[in-house]
Amino acid sequence: MGTILELWGRDQCPIEDGLFYPDDTFCPIAFKNDQVLLSQRRPISAELSDQWVDLDINPNCTFIAQEFIVWAGSGAWEGEGFIALEVRATEGLVWLLHLPDAGSFAEVSLKNDVIYAVSREYPVRLDWRVPVSVPQDMLVLRTYENRSESA
Repeated sequence: MGTILELWGRDQCPIEDGLFYPDDTFCPIAFKNDQVLLSQRRPISAELSDQWVDLDINPNCTFIAQEFIVWAGSGAWEGEGFIALEVRATEGLVWLLHLPDAGSFAEVSLKNDVIYAVSREYPVRLDWRVPVSVPQDMLVLRTYENRSESA
């Protein structure tokens, strides 16, 4: 069993922000003006596999579809979030997306092979669209929630 699968089995993932695959490869991720920037897929390093964070699956962010199970939640550090995709029949990990500033995921669904998810870290709301077979083509829309001021 590889490092990513072992960590996922313990509700953990590498501390690096990125899109992780069960073959121990990943694409580092960054954001620029709400645009998702993924670097080229590469093997995880030994150093990276020794630095991990705990994941907290939100029970309201589990979506079971005919072919897949989608899991989402938060990380151990404030502001972290994650989405994971498993094959339902085998519970085998397809990919794990660990996000630096997503906030905790509050909603998740799957329709027409696209994962729809909402994460929040007040006052920011992020709406995610992640294609199952090409997660690197994800889209994110940022909105700001209104703050009611008390007089």
